[in-house]
Amino acid sequence: MKLAEMADLLDGLASFLDKHLQKTPLNDLRELSHCLRQFGDESVQTFSRFVTEAKTGQKSASRGGRTSAGRSKKPGPEQVAALAERIQHCKDNIKNVSYSEIHSIKTELDKLTVPQIREVASRVHGPVTRKRKGEITSELKAWLENLKQNADQASFTLGGLTSAISGTTAGQAPASD
Repeated sequence: MKLAEMADLLDGLASFLDKHLQKTPLNDLRELSHCLRQFGDESVQTFSRFVTEAKTGQKSASRGGRTSAGRSKKPGPEQVAALAERIQHCKDNIKNVSYSEIHSIKTELDKLTVPQIREVASRVHGPVTRKRKGEITSELKAWLENLKQNADQASFTLGGLTSAISGTTAGQAPASD
C-alpha cells in the first residue's frame, strides 16, 4: 500500500470519528495523514523501515548494500552522471517535483562518496559549504527544497497578482462593464 492511500484512509477515519473523538486525537490523525502525504509514492513497508532506521540510527541487515566479499558496493561514474542529470531535470522542472522526490534524491546522494557528491553538486551548480557527507547531502536537499518552496510561492503570488489585475477572484469570471 502506498502512503498516499494510507493518508486517505486516515482522513476518512478522522471524518468518520469527528463527532466521537476529542479534538487532539482528530488533529493527530490529520497531522499524521499530512505527514504521510509528503512521501505519498513510498510504500508503507519502506516508510516504516526508514522510520525505524532513523530512530535506531542503524541500517537494517537487508538493506546494508554489502557485496558477497563484505565490502560496500560504490557507485561508479555512470551513477554520478545519472544522478546529476536527475537533479538537473528536477531543477529545470521544480514546480512539478514532489518533496518525496527530493527526499529520494538525498537517499541516492547518501550512497555516494564525498568526492562523488561534490562532483554531482558541481555539475548542477549546487552549494557545498560543508565537509562531512551527511551535512553535504542535507545541504543539497535543503537547497532543492528551497528552490521548490520559492517556485511554489512565486506561482502562488503570480496567480494572486494575475487575479487581482484582471479583477477576478477564485471561481469568478472577470467583471464586465
